Amino acid sequence: MHYPYLEWLVIFLIAPTAILWFLFHSVMWKYRIGLLLSMAFWLIVGLGWDYYAIHSKIWGWPSTCCALPRVGGLPLEELLFICFSTLFISTITLVVRDIFLTHHWMKKRKSHH
Repeated sequence: MHYPYLEWLVIFLIAPTAILWFLFHSVMWKYRIGLLLSMAFWLIVGLGWDYYAIHSKIWGWPSTCCALPRVGGLPLEELLFICFSTLFISTITLVVRDIFLTHHWMKKRKSHH
């Protein structure tokens, strides 16, 4: 069977996040509590938004899009999307910050020699 939502999550969120965590594990590990809190916060906000959207008939998910069971009427893929999109965006932000700070520090160090 072909499940586009789960495949999309793996290709565009889960795999890139895993690669960044592998490459920058020491940076990510320092911020693990903040990342978990951020995911929890956005999961609450996202669930509220999704339930509102479903009950207002703004959107929904056809059964053919989702491979995993539904939780409270939402496909489990949607919960994964909320968590992994938060984690992915936060990870990119921390990686860019780390690269900028490392580059800036190295540039300053070279200019003093």
